[in-house]
Amino acid sequence: MITGELKNKIDQLWEILWTEGNANPLTNIEQLTYLLFMKDLDSVELGRESDAEFLGIPYEGVFPKDKPEYRWSTFKNIGDAQEVYRLMTQEIFRLLKISRGYR
Repeated sequence: MITGELKNKIDQLWEILWTEGNANPLTNIEQLTYLLFMKDLDSVELGRESDAEFLGIPYEGVFPKDKPEYRWSTFKNIGDAQEVYRLMTQEIFRLLKISRGYR
């Protein structure tokens, strides 16, 4: 069972999604999963970039250098949910598909 601070954060997210009209629990879980994936991917990329810099070797990551808004560390601060949704659906998912060879 989830308790304490984590439960409170999940309850707050659920309340936000519910009041915004997202009443389908499966859709909410899907959206939260995408966001957690992007957060984790950004964290992994930051670590790989740091390692490459330390070793003095080039590293070409998943995120284009000219698109910092694709990274969790940037788009989490956008504030406009519609813009985050647009970035995810129209740009970031496409980038991830292409980088994995699923055109």
